[in-house]
Amino acid sequence: MKRWIESLFLRFYAANLMRTRRGEPANACRDAITQLSAVLGPVVVLVVAVIALLVAPSWLRHLYARDGEFIVIVLIPGVAFSLWANRTFSPFAENPRAADPHKSRATVRLTNVLYVAIPVALVVLLAVVLRVLDPPQTP
Repeated sequence: MKRWIESLFLRFYAANLMRTRRGEPANACRDAITQLSAVLGPVVVLVVAVIALLVAPSWLRHLYARDGEFIVIVLIPGVAFSLWANRTFSPFAENPRAADPHKSRATVRLTNVLYVAIPVALVVLLAVVLRVLDPPQTP
């Protein structure tokens, strides 16, 4: 799993290194970590929420009630992932050549599509999961 996450990070890093603005290794690395966290952080949060809902379906009421404890419990794994990503991938700022295999135009284009498509797919998946776990009540 870490290998897949590293590959996604390197794709973001390569795309960022090819930019004319903020393309220097330190900025490109920071931006790639932010992009990785923006894409995979919600995945982590969604997985935790789905597991929690499967274990305790009544937990969904906390979401609807905007319960602060629910939000904190769900967001902690996302924040933990972001901290882990920062610690793990920050050293790549010193080694921009690691991103070289991902610098082709087609790879960068695919990476940019993934950056948009993954969050959209997550929203659709979340809507489906909520619909399945909490069907509308008929009067």
